[in-house]
Amino acid sequence: MSRTRKILGLAIEEDRILIVESRISTQRNEIKRAGEFILPQDVSYNEPNRLGLLLNQFLRKSHFTAKNALIGLPAKWLIVHKKHLPPTDTESLSNILKLQAEREFSMDLNKLVFDYTDMNNSTENHSLLLIATMQQKMNMVVATARTAGLNVLSVTSSSLTLSRVFRPAAHSPGHYTLYIRPNYAEFVAENSNGFHLMKHLSLAASIGNDPNMAMESLRLQLQRSLPAIPYDENPTYPQQLVFWDEVGLDDEAIGQLEQCFPRSVEVHNGREEFALDKTIPTQQPTDGHFSAAAGLALSPGQARQLPIDFLNSRISPKKKSPRRKQLLWAMIVGVAISLCGMSLFWDWQNDKQQVAVLTGQLEQMKEDIAAAQNMVEKVSFARTWYSGRYQTLDCLRELTLAFPQEGNIWATNLVLREDMRGIISGQSVNEADVLGVLDKLKANDCFSNVKMLYMRGTGRDSQDIAFAIDFSFNNRN
Repeated sequence: MSRTRKILGLAIEEDRILIVESRISTQRNEIKRAGEFILPQDVSYNEPNRLGLLLNQFLRKSHFTAKNALIGLPAKWLIVHKKHLPPTDTESLSNILKLQAEREFSMDLNKLVFDYTDMNNSTENHSLLLIATMQQKMNMVVATARTAGLNVLSVTSSSLTLSRVFRPAAHSPGHYTLYIRPNYAEFVAENSNGFHLMKHLSLAASIGNDPNMAMESLRLQLQRSLPAIPYDENPTYPQQLVFWDEVGLDDEAIGQLEQCFPRSVEVHNGREEFALDKTIPTQQPTDGHFSAAAGLALSPGQARQLPIDFLNSRISPKKKSPRRKQLLWAMIVGVAISLCGMSLFWDWQNDKQQVAVLTGQLEQMKEDIAAAQNMVEKVSFARTWYSGRYQTLDCLRELTLAFPQEGNIWATNLVLREDMRGIISGQSVNEADVLGVLDKLKANDCFSNVKMLYMRGTGRDSQDIAFAIDFSFNNRN
């Protein structure tokens, strides 16, 4: 007997929610209906109760019946750090990432919720993404869904889930997903060791209003992101890019996107590859598409788990029940009072004088204890003057000042070792700007051993110049 479940996939955007309902069973997974809930102009996610009631009305009017929901957040709401780690068990990995989160995220960690992408191979070095989102934003979205009468199972990333659910080949050494919306795009890169890139790409103009400017902006941002991807030029299996066209690109625009990638990468149109247009019936007249929401709705039917889940994070500690904590403290206090009562009773009977002496000593120590506590507070406060300032920040500031404000030269990678020796690499539209940055670094007393490692063309049809500069940052403390 097959067990059937209904799931709602909610892909969150700034001004709307894309919704897909699926029916999942052991025999077949199918999409039943889809809809687009556009937020009214006078309502936002900051009002979850009011917005939830409106969402509930929309779901009933559009005949959505599923109560269990998966929520996907946009990449714009996420903070992503790439990590390279040796083989380790899950518990040790979580502890390592907790320490790195405390070290690398400048915000108050209590205001963030963390999780990390899973690993495909536990016997080799791992490439994973440590991802955070604002606790307040996640709570507002979850509260909106719950007010609408939904049971939220997970909160994840829309584009990561889309990349994981829809894959043309299981053995591809490189799998890349490009999710294109009218005002933005999201790019995800994954290889056999795991995810190693997720990026929000803002478009200079809406594709619907000025497609040429929007596509040129997308092309330039892709070219700047691609050097961070480790391509395999001679793969055993073909590397693949799946692009999800949510705006109706013409053949010329699609051709421009294909030219951004090496010839070893096969390009697939996700909507044609998986025939989503034929399987998603819409409940209202709309030009929107629902690829991300469909990926969320179908993910519970996949063999692999979600890439991340902020609602059930493997990093954030699980909160204990307040009642259980109160009972535990009550038991501890009760036992302590009983022991103290018995001790005081026997001491009072056997040695009243000793109790008086100890009480006098305790009174005399109050001033010393208060002075010690005051000193501890002062030392703790002063310690932040030194521990909170990292030499890395000074190095990044001086490097930034060496680059001109015009957009003719940009950095694509920075390697900085603990001994403050580093290599900065990037691209430029001409050699003059590269030499200008080199001269500024040599003239700056904060740097020494500054030398050019290489300066060469990027190849193919591009006129850009690729460069790398080696340097040592001097300790001025």
